[in-house]
Amino acid sequence: MPVLVTAGKLAGVDIPATAAPRSSPLSDALPTPASSDALPTPASSDALPTPASSDALPTPASSDALPTAPEAGAIEVRVNGSATCVPDDLSVQQLVARWCPSPDGVAVARNREVVPRSLWPATTLHPGDEVEIVTAVAGG
Repeated sequence: MPVLVTAGKLAGVDIPATAAPRSSPLSDALPTPASSDALPTPASSDALPTPASSDALPTPASSDALPTAPEAGAIEVRVNGSATCVPDDLSVQQLVARWCPSPDGVAVARNREVVPRSLWPATTLHPGDEVEIVTAVAGG
């Protein structure tokens, strides 16, 4: 593989411009791509890995669990990063019941503060609240 060296000085030594081949046992053993287009690309989006369902963030248990647009008596909050409309008097406990089939292994943060499970029934959501619902996943 030729290496182009430009003219100049390096540590006080004059270096002439040359195109000299550079060879070593390692460089001789490495394949040289024919072009820059030689990198492999996936044939389709099906070839890309997708997360397992157990690694996904919780989503509503049913499609009719939460309204998609604000209605009378509804407020907009963000749940796991997505804007969601909920009844204006909804508690954290009720939200968890709508999003998770079981509250086991679930933790909730509202506006970046953990809400202890004992306070879920008394903690109501307010417009603009940011709620994160996370579940523990067993495994290694």
